[in-house]
Amino acid sequence: MGDTSHLDARKHEAQMIALYKLEEIIEKIGAGGPTLRDQFAMAALTGIKASGKGAGQPIDGFAALAYDYADAMLSARGSDEEEES
Repeated sequence: MGDTSHLDARKHEAQMIALYKLEEIIEKIGAGGPTLRDQFAMAALTGIKASGKGAGQPIDGFAALAYDYADAMLSARGSDEEEES
């Protein structure tokens, strides 16, 4: 088995950068805190960057993708609530 600490460190760094950038955007909007959609987007963006896909690419393009994932999560969440009723 190889040493994965370097990869783990890079994934952690990517996660921290992704969260910082998204939180910075939310702060500029001044919506009084992140909405559920924003929180889902932060989680999605963290996952995208942690997966290593698009390594070295600017984060801006990933924000739109993260919100696409967030919208899908909100949609799925709404479907679950309807089924429970």
